[in-house]
Formats: sequence, structure tokens, C-alpha cells
Amino acid sequence: MSTSTRRARPPARPSPPAAPRRPAPPPPWLPAAAGARVLLPVAGEPGPLDWAGFHSVSELRPGRFGICEPSGPRLGPEAIADADIVVVPAVAVSATGLRLGRGGGYYDQTLPAARPDARLVCVLDSADVLESVPTEPHDRSVDAVITEEGVRRFPAGRWGE
Repeated sequence: MSTSTRRARPPARPSPPAAPRRPAPPPPWLPAAAGARVLLPVAGEPGPLDWAGFHSVSELRPGRFGICEPSGPRLGPEAIADADIVVVPAVAVSATGLRLGRGGGYYDQTLPAARPDARLVCVLDSADVLESVPTEPHDRSVDAVITEEGVRRFPAGRWGE
């Protein structure tokens, strides 16, 4: 009769809980390296968004909805009129560039102050580019969507004019 010489394994230790995954912030040198002036929205009371300059990730602070916002001076809602490109949030976008927002109306009230030639772009998963989305008469189409598959420009967009 043989006896086993195996050692008993110690009980498994529970793994520490995984930290929630957050998107990595942009490198702090990105705006300066690109030579761009970057403005980020500042959400106050319902109405048009205010804007503040982005210079460094270290200057960001949690804002009204827990979304990081610049802590620098506020530039007012009219600052969007200086933007060449506006990255807008979206839940989905249609195959023709119609944007479905998040329902707060902040961008609906802000985008009329953007220049008519400003490019509107949203960033989504490709699964969120749908055949159609519900729209309202005041909705403004985006010119392009950036997905993991690349940049998709919409026929009604003004790229290349």
C-alpha cells in the first residue's frame, strides 16, 4: 500500500476587488503638442454650458454631475463660438449623422452658439451607430463619429469644403 506525499494546498486567498476601469486621461502634453486651445464644458444650472480652458489633468475637479471639469476661470457660454471642432456627447448617432443626446438639453441649448462651420464630432462604439434615432426639430447633426473602427464622416457633413 502506498501513501501519498502530496502537500496540502493552503486555502486560496480571496482576490482584492478589481478597481473600476476608468478611461485613461489624455496625456497632459497633448493640447500643447497639438498646438490647440482646448475648452471643456462646465455644467451649471440647466441652460447653455459654460466653458473653461483645459491645460492639465491636475487642474480637473469633479463638477455638478461628478464629471471632471477644469477648475480655471469660466469663459461663458459664448466661448464655443471660437471652436473649430466640438466633441459632443451622444448615446447614439444615426447613419446620416443625427445625434441622440443624453436628454439633459445642455448641448441642445449650447450648439446654436457654435459657428455654423464648426465641425461637430462624437465618440461612440460602432454598435451605437444606428440606422435611425429619434430627433427633435432643434437637433443638429454631427459631421463625423469616431469609433473603434475609425472615423466615419456623414454625407451631410462639411468635411473637405
